[in-house]
Parts: sequence; C-alpha cells; structure tokens
Amino acid sequence: MEYQVTRKKINKIVQENLKPYPKLARMFEKCFYSTLGTTERVDDGTSYIFTGDIPAMWLRDSSVQVSHYVEYCCDDPDIREMVKGLLKRQFQYILIDPYANAFNKEPNNQGHKTDITLQNPWVWERKYEIDSLCYPVWLAYKYYQQTNDTSVFEGNFPAAADAILEVFQREQEHN
Repeated sequence: MEYQVTRKKINKIVQENLKPYPKLARMFEKCFYSTLGTTERVDDGTSYIFTGDIPAMWLRDSSVQVSHYVEYCCDDPDIREMVKGLLKRQFQYILIDPYANAFNKEPNNQGHKTDITLQNPWVWERKYEIDSLCYPVWLAYKYYQQTNDTSVFEGNFPAAADAILEVFQREQEHN
C-alpha cells in the first residue's frame, strides 16, 4: 500500500507548519508514517500491526497506533482498508480468547507459554486487561464517527461484543 493521499496531505501540513524546524519535521514524518511501513495486509482482508520490537500484536497498542490515521479514512482508500482490516482482525482475536492481550500473526505457538492459564497457538500473551477489550471497540466507534461506515459492526463484531460484555460481567464478581 502506498497511502499516497495521506502522504501528500501530511507532507503539505508538515512543510507549512514545520518549515523552520527541519529536524522536527523529519522526526515527525518518520514517526507518523512508521505504522504504515510495518503494517502487513493479510490475504484474508485483515491488517496485522506489529506493535513494537516483539513479533506480536497487542489489541490496545494496535488501536492506538492507527488512531491518528482515522481522520484520513474518507480521503485515502488504503488507510480506510488498513483500519477496517485491523478491526476485523482484532475482533477475530477477541473471539479466539477475550482474556488475551497480545496475539501472533498466525497460530505458531510463540510468546509467553509458561503461564498457568489456558494456552492457544494464536496467543502471544494471555494477560487480562480491560483496556485490551475497550480499545478495539473505541477504534470501531472512532472509525464509524469519521466515515459513517457501519460495515465494521458486521462480521465478528456482534459475537466479539457479546464476548467482551460476558468477560466484563464475569470479572465484576469472583464469588
């Protein structure tokens, strides 16, 4: 993906506002475009976002990493498909294990496997964090607000939302 529309728009903004600060402009461009360079579009129409130096995708981190691109979803079809693909993958992952916070790109059994929790070859780390379930929903809503595209609420979204609510309800009471 080239994300040309977004690059042109951002480059113009950077040139206009950071012209007196070329070092800051270079740093901004490198950081802003970083996720675009490390996002992998998968054959199933999803997006896999590497979220750091570990070959895994965290639900929260991947949501935050693309959040600043959402405003460009209406102008740039590549950005739109990347964000939609990420949401699709996130909701697939939640259905695999709503208690996991980080996942492998494929079921390769990598990650933290010494925990005494349930194991799954898709799961990199199974550490319940409420924000791991909140951020994909937040991103879907943010995407919808920007685009009015309800398709992100189809597919696995209803079942994933049910799974999230079930976990939230279960974790409120441990009797």
